[in-house]
Amino acid sequence: EGRVIAQSKSGVRLVRLDRLTGAATTQNAAAKGLETLRATSNIADVTIGAADYKLYVQPVQLSLLKEDGKAPEEWALCGLVRMDDFRGASSTISYTYWLMICAALGLLCLAIPLLKLHVLSPRERFHRIDGVLVAVTAFLISALLTFGLLDAQYFGRAFKGNVDLRLRALAEEIKGSIRNEAKQAQLELDEELDGNRDFRSWMANKEAAVQITTDGCKPEWACKTSLITKEIVLPKSAPYPYFDIIAWTDRSGGQRVKWTTKRAVTPFLNIRESALPYYDDIDRAFRIGQSVPQRGVSVMESPNTGKPLTVFWNALSPSQALPPAGISLATTPLSVGNPVLPHGMQFAVLDITGKVLFHSDPTRNLKENFLQECGEKPALRTLVLGRTEGALTAEYLGARRRLFVTLINLATTDPRFKDPQWSLVVFQDMLISETVNLETLSQSTGCCSPLDGL
Repeated sequence: EGRVIAQSKSGVRLVRLDRLTGAATTQNAAAKGLETLRATSNIADVTIGAADYKLYVQPVQLSLLKEDGKAPEEWALCGLVRMDDFRGASSTISYTYWLMICAALGLLCLAIPLLKLHVLSPRERFHRIDGVLVAVTAFLISALLTFGLLDAQYFGRAFKGNVDLRLRALAEEIKGSIRNEAKQAQLELDEELDGNRDFRSWMANKEAAVQITTDGCKPEWACKTSLITKEIVLPKSAPYPYFDIIAWTDRSGGQRVKWTTKRAVTPFLNIRESALPYYDDIDRAFRIGQSVPQRGVSVMESPNTGKPLTVFWNALSPSQALPPAGISLATTPLSVGNPVLPHGMQFAVLDITGKVLFHSDPTRNLKENFLQECGEKPALRTLVLGRTEGALTAEYLGARRRLFVTLINLATTDPRFKDPQWSLVVFQDMLISETVNLETLSQSTGCCSPLDGL
């Protein structure tokens, strides 16, 4: 219908979008209409008041049905950008290109006296002023070339190398934190497994089921809550007390025991029917045994809440004489959840396809493909798919950035751990170094100008 349901606090306040008019210079928005625009991803020019805007429309189909109960509800996610801001941002020229243009123009102007000397015929007189101009321009050209070579050496190699070293150092810290957290999570699973072996008689009964009531559940120990505040259940010396849920799963994939650090337990699931990605790994490990990885980690959207969730799992082999086929720990990792980073630096953890699992901006978790956002740059794809490390420059989110790519091998912490084939990308906006470069050249030129006069 075009009615606005919710909107951000900044910018113009709108009530309806179906009454926007086309911009004065274009007729596409008025001709199409909102119903046509919302059918697919679209861009149109519209006018609000006396200002022209770019309207971005992205359809969103919900799982809820309309009031008639026959068709799914469809919303549209829209964005508005002022046309003058859009033109200004799209016309921005990098500082590096400005420096190159200025240097080329300077060389062209300074080369005029030298060109005159080159084309001077034997019959033409060489005046005193010509000699002065040739000497001055030769000195200035030498100075300009010296500046250019020093700039290329320092900012093209040395400064970029220092940036790469800082990115590498940050990447190593993040990798170390991820490995340590994975190790502690597995220790927590081992401790829970060793300390709760009395489940086997109850879980061996396939007809036994958890009954959810208003007062909790029956049996009561099958869905304990607020574990951190109950020292009897979860002591303060626990290896990893930062989890959300610990669940024991039976052979068919059904969750039979579920403990949480929160005040209420989420609904019990069948991880096989819910198509959770780690069920196949648990099932394979249970059937084949020690010849395949017995532990691992998986990142997914929670079937209950829809939020990103990281699950550490541990398959239990039949030799352990325990009815549960697996135990899992669901958490939001502290090592990649809004960590404190140096100014201007960001990171992203990718799977083998380039999908973002963790990002310094949590809103991008499981929502974007980093390779696609970088324009499918071949060098970046080679580093991610080849599981190697290296540094490169790429366009990301409309800006040039310096990237350092390295692999994360969690199997080094435990040979039984399945390598998730993750890659870590740490990056920094090139605008910072380009601004430093421009300021340095400006200051150097200003300091050398009095010397040129002498």
